Amino acid sequence: MARTRTSSRPEVNVELMVLASEMYYLEGKTQQEIADALQISRAAVSGVLSMARQEGIAVVSVRNPMERFHELEGKMKKRFGLNHCKITVTSSDSDRNLLRIAYKTAEFLPKLIRDNDVIGTGRGNTVRSTVDFLRETTEHRGLQVVPVTGETWFPAERLKVNEISASAARKLYAVHRPLNAPLHLQDPVAIRLLREDESVRLCMSLWDQMSCALIGVGAITHPDPYHAVRVKMAENKYGRPVVADIFGRFMDADGQEITESDLLAIQLDQLAKAREVIAAAGGRDKERAILAVLKRGFVTTLVTDEDTARGILALVGE
Repeated sequence: MARTRTSSRPEVNVELMVLASEMYYLEGKTQQEIADALQISRAAVSGVLSMARQEGIAVVSVRNPMERFHELEGKMKKRFGLNHCKITVTSSDSDRNLLRIAYKTAEFLPKLIRDNDVIGTGRGNTVRSTVDFLRETTEHRGLQVVPVTGETWFPAERLKVNEISASAARKLYAVHRPLNAPLHLQDPVAIRLLREDESVRLCMSLWDQMSCALIGVGAITHPDPYHAVRVKMAENKYGRPVVADIFGRFMDADGQEITESDLLAIQLDQLAKAREVIAAAGGRDKERAILAVLKRGFVTTLVTDEDTARGILALVGE
């Protein structure tokens, strides 16, 4: 035989408000489950919960996750002297995490650009995805886009540095200045001759005029064989572990460059002259690499995910 509910409008007392609130807010029961348990109507449960809030028995707070991010962004800016820091939600899927960071970077990057800027682009998946997410805009005039590094060996087509910079130039309606040269050259004579090439000289001359740069941060985790040899040579030469790779330039944990050979890439001191250097990178495997780059002091804007930002702060005792 079905139970008969005693009343649809019960006498509301403190005990009933506390009980219903505990069941709803602490135990996660639905209003219908509470109604069945207390033998009252669902409408009555709604009324009891409403009165519990009015009387201050049930205090409901809603915390916007963006507030948490704003607090974390403020800590990162203060600790590392950044102009801007943008935090995204951390995803357990590394590819999705990268795309979130890239989307946030693409959303923010146009706000940092000014008319007549020379914009440098680095290489890597995050930089490539950021450029993919950029919306076409004619907001700024007189822009030039230039790679800040020569090409590495046999990259995928979409990861070629000139393709990345050319795509950024198309999105921003800017003039593209390609760098048709390899990153690594072992022969000093070949390096000298290449740097005397007119197109290469034009590109490299723009590095000193660069006002904005978009870079990724590489961690030393699973390098390919050629990369592994270069890392080992640098560590043997300087006697310190390599923790970060910025377009082929290696850095130790203190942010000091320990590159083992000459490269056709912008110097870190040149990069530091830019008004804005935006580093887009994330993932727990990159915490030490990003920290090393932040210690060097040339990054003005960091875009990363929440867990990575908290991990970086933990590494410096905050």
